[in-house]
Amino acid sequence: MYLEREEALRYLQSVMPGHKALGLLAQLKLRKWVEEQGERVSNKYFPGCWMVARKESDFYALRTCFFVWPEIERNDDLLDIVATLSSNRQFHAMCSSLNGVGFEVIQCFPIVQEEPATIPRLIWRFYRYQDEQLREQITEDYFCHWRGRGRVSRPRPWMSSIEDKFTDLGEVDLTTLALPELFYNGFFKAVYRANTMDPYDTDGFIISYDGKIFPIELKEKFPFTDRTIGQTIGIDAGRILMMLRICLPINATGFYIVREVEETRERELVGWKIIRLDEVLMKCSWNLRAGGPGMASSARGRGSQTSTILLPHSEFSDMTANIFSETNLQQNASLMENTRYIAEEFIRRINQRYHTGGTQQTI
Repeated sequence: MYLEREEALRYLQSVMPGHKALGLLAQLKLRKWVEEQGERVSNKYFPGCWMVARKESDFYALRTCFFVWPEIERNDDLLDIVATLSSNRQFHAMCSSLNGVGFEVIQCFPIVQEEPATIPRLIWRFYRYQDEQLREQITEDYFCHWRGRGRVSRPRPWMSSIEDKFTDLGEVDLTTLALPELFYNGFFKAVYRANTMDPYDTDGFIISYDGKIFPIELKEKFPFTDRTIGQTIGIDAGRILMMLRICLPINATGFYIVREVEETRERELVGWKIIRLDEVLMKCSWNLRAGGPGMASSARGRGSQTSTILLPHSEFSDMTANIFSETNLQQNASLMENTRYIAEEFIRRINQRYHTGGTQQTI
């Protein structure tokens, strides 16, 4: 079931700044791109989650992943849905990997007792991934530990250019976009007033058929010109730290995807670009900058500035279905091996640049 279109849109406008609404649209367009590639890609893709921790001194050890189901279900149908999800091997691979790197995993289901589905009728049921099973949690017993003095922020009205981009979205897409916000703002923040340390929402995961996980981060932006680098893409440093937190303990890599757009009010699509996490680490500038042009979080001056890592635009590849083929995923699954290969290429480049065509003195 889905929310009525206008209700979902009003809710998004009431809790979400315009620059973050652009980010949601980019996530939706990525999912549509994945679907267009067929089962070769779509069977490996899982939507992302909220990654949060209570505001405590040992917040770093208490992070939780909240996955939000993308549809509203009837209460009577939920057991069958949980059983189907529990039989998905790639879902198990993702959850087991996240448990293995020190994250709690909670699957959140929005349900209603009867139709029509409306926001006031929504009820949440929660399942914890534990010992390779989804175990339902008593809501108050679990979330009482999160109770605090947080609050839901109220954003500025959206710019007309952002409102226009939501005009053609139907109830299915708007419900898919609204449900994670209804959990986080409408339940987590509004009901339990949770105080969170540094909440992030990861944009998705690719799960290979042999169970390897690749976190995905996505941004919509355009390149800018740096005097030294030339055409440059800026990446939020916090996003890279979050990806490393997932990948380092299991020697995995991830994908940073850019939906490249024109530097215009319409932000028309230029193309999809992609780079692996190991390439980001090995090819970025070490000097951080404040978020600049092309960053969705600061477009038109509407978002907060972030510390930004700079990368040459030329180091991003065109995103194709073949990047997510099983062969390619297996070849590039190891963060450590990939960085070693890149380091070897750097030595070859140094030798070619500085040590060809002359004689060397031996001491």
